[in-house]
Amino acid sequence: MSSTDLPVQSLLRSLAGECQLRLGRRNDAKHSFHEAGRLARIAKDEYLVTFAEIGRGRVALTEGDVATATAIATETQPKIRELEVPPPLRSSLSARARQLLAATLSASGAFEAAIAEYRAAYDDLSSGSGASPIEFASVLRGLSNALEARRDSIEARRHLRLALQHLDGTSAIAMRDEVESELKSASYDSWLLHAAGRFIGQQRIELLLSEAGRQGFRGDKRHVIVLFSDIRGFTSRAEKMEPQALIVLLNEFLSHMTRCIESHGGAVDKFIGDAVMAVFPLEGEPSRAIDAAIAMRDELDRWNRLVGERFEIGIGLHAGEVVAGLIGSPQKREYTVIGDVVNTASRLEGMTKQLGASILVSEAVVAACDAERYLLRPFGAFAPKGRATSIVVYDVVGQRDRGPESAAIIAEIERATAAVHAFGSRAFPRAVEELEWLVRREGSPSAFALLLARARAYLESPPPADWNGAVVLDEK
Repeated sequence: MSSTDLPVQSLLRSLAGECQLRLGRRNDAKHSFHEAGRLARIAKDEYLVTFAEIGRGRVALTEGDVATATAIATETQPKIRELEVPPPLRSSLSARARQLLAATLSASGAFEAAIAEYRAAYDDLSSGSGASPIEFASVLRGLSNALEARRDSIEARRHLRLALQHLDGTSAIAMRDEVESELKSASYDSWLLHAAGRFIGQQRIELLLSEAGRQGFRGDKRHVIVLFSDIRGFTSRAEKMEPQALIVLLNEFLSHMTRCIESHGGAVDKFIGDAVMAVFPLEGEPSRAIDAAIAMRDELDRWNRLVGERFEIGIGLHAGEVVAGLIGSPQKREYTVIGDVVNTASRLEGMTKQLGASILVSEAVVAACDAERYLLRPFGAFAPKGRATSIVVYDVVGQRDRGPESAAIIAEIERATAAVHAFGSRAFPRAVEELEWLVRREGSPSAFALLLARARAYLESPPPADWNGAVVLDEK
């Protein structure tokens, strides 16, 4: 085994130990963590040494050796602070060490100290970017147990519900069933609350309960980014599938998309068949809405490889003021947002196919977000069919970095900016020149071909004096 293979082998051994420990195979897990630590020491990788040590401490705790587990948890904390690794990795490792220490404190009856460590572990996971739902759920489950031992049953059940929320939509079926069984046994009402949240959204269940029984429409104005997504050509595919297979496939797809939305601070407003409508707050970090859209596209690529299909989605985002509130009758109500922003986001999603983009954002979204983080290809102004006003739109190619692909796209964006400006200012010869260059590029979006055709037509027959630079689309 070469020295370059040692870190990989060490990590694989530790991950194997994690799986063996969950399956109750303590001796196998102990051996795996021991071997992982040995390989990491040979490779002189202190991060992996510490990772394996924490695993060894978890095995010791399951064997009832609280003293060894406590010593490992205590000794690793100062080592973690000195590791020269990216902050997310340090936060994740710190969370593991804190969780181990919290478990040893609970085992010793020091529940107040254990609760503090569990909360600190959760904060560590939240401050990073790569923590899994299982890691969050594991910490919350431990915190719930410590709170229950302190006889704080209401808080304990609330955190158990949070743990279950993290597990919903994952493939961790065994762990989800365990947590759900614990919640159901502890409080049937709390379990019912969570089960209801699976239908209407966990983020809204408390609001709906507080509003239950009140008459009329209760709404308020909010500034948000609305996201619409839809699977292209799904209806024709669905007609060829058996109902059961269709539901399974659709539910799996929507689970992946929901996870992307919620992990970036958004809330799913509703599902409309295979379409998703989500809402993100404009205050705070509005750029997370674009991050969510990119994550949805990336997740779909992974899912396609997994299921052996080739699904494509269109995503549209628009920002502005909406009215948010409860709509319906006393018998059935729905919390949703309404307004032109919602309609425009839906129309942008519909325009993705016509313009050859997977993610289209409006000028309002670009103005609200940190546009420098992204590769935004300008398409100019388009008026959807049946809409009097036009929308300035951008194609979200991806996130900006220092790689060669990013540099190539930046050069294209500069030419596209010049082309769109020339087109809108009636400099059609210049627009044709730039657009011809853009259209010749491999994978050029159809928006440029559409603009080129219009620019050539305007060379022969100029638009009227009141033309606002927009292209009117003739399809929905």
